[in-house]
Amino acid sequence: IFFTRSQPPPTLQEGKTSSSRMMFWGEVVLLPVLLAMVLWQLDLPQVFSSHAKMGISSGIYFLTQGGVIVRYLGLLLFPFPQNLDHDIAWATGFFDGTTGFSWLIVLLLIILGSRTVRRDPLVGFGILWFFLTLSVSSSIIPQKDAMMEHRLYLPSIGFIVVFLAGFYGLIKNF
Repeated sequence: IFFTRSQPPPTLQEGKTSSSRMMFWGEVVLLPVLLAMVLWQLDLPQVFSSHAKMGISSGIYFLTQGGVIVRYLGLLLFPFPQNLDHDIAWATGFFDGTTGFSWLIVLLLIILGSRTVRRDPLVGFGILWFFLTLSVSSSIIPQKDAMMEHRLYLPSIGFIVVFLAGFYGLIKNF
């Protein structure tokens, strides 16, 4: 048994309020149900077949987006060299070059954002905003170009929020 716990789930411990139980059940039950309802309405085979005409499968596009997201973060930190058409090599597998490492960075940042929401809501919001708004173009639905800088305009607001919250925290401690 791999999924055993030494203590009960946080919402079932003594002294927890009903609002924390509602949040737990909202995360565990309602989000998967809503996701299933949305996916039920989509005609996914038609969506993917129309993009297969470009010669890029959804899996290859998704794997490539890990490296693209890391490059987007690099452009936000150091905005050079800027280019209209970035030459991105398509990933052929998870262990191809830096693909696995890039996805590890992305996963760690998403976990950091979700864990930070309660402790520091502004930073957590900024991180989750970045990934949520970037998910529109960096998902499993292939597009002609793997990376275009204009796709970073809206997600950069989340990056700026995190940067300003961190800067404010530094100034406040002086």
